[in-house]
Amino acid sequence: MKSETVRRKGLAGLVGGAAWVFCGFGALLLDEVEVEEGSANVGLGVYFGLTVVLPAVLMIVGVSGLQQLHGRRYGRLGRAGATVSGVGLAAVAVGLGWESLSVAFRGEENAFGFVVWTGGLLVLVVGSVVMGVALWRAAVLPHGRAASVMLGLLLPAIVALDVVAGALVDVGAAFWLAVTLPYGLAWLVLGSGLLSAGSEAVGHRTPAAA
Repeated sequence: MKSETVRRKGLAGLVGGAAWVFCGFGALLLDEVEVEEGSANVGLGVYFGLTVVLPAVLMIVGVSGLQQLHGRRYGRLGRAGATVSGVGLAAVAVGLGWESLSVAFRGEENAFGFVVWTGGLLVLVVGSVVMGVALWRAAVLPHGRAASVMLGLLLPAIVALDVVAGALVDVGAAFWLAVTLPYGLAWLVLGSGLLSAGSEAVGHRTPAAA
């Protein structure tokens, strides 16, 4: 039962990561769309809800799966990184969820939502760096060190991608790409690792049950 739960949580993290990768590139396309200020835009609100808010919740589920499977093995550092990352993702989901509703029904950004999700991103960066270090040291997942590099280098990756992409497109679109691409890719690896670990556990258990 535990292994099946881990698999489901890994799938949630994998889907959330894939959605964030898509969102980053989708933001570049949306940069070309004309949006009238003060005019309700349900489509844009739904887009960010489905590609940023819901995936953030799914990755919180993925973080809990990582804790469930490897919480003891990657130690206090990993548990601290996972907890801080979960708090950051929750703040991103709440803040952007609020702002998505404001865009959908009022056609404008929301100051409260903006403060919450930007603060959440800062917390997420800190948690990601800590978790990346813990995963590197523990080597608990297949290709886990690749994910740890993506997490550990999230802050410089954001800065580098923002500068490069910002020279080509709108700064807002570049910012979204810089944030969601490395973190989304990291969760593609972490989610796959949790799926694999859960499947192996199920495979080892099935012959014994027979």
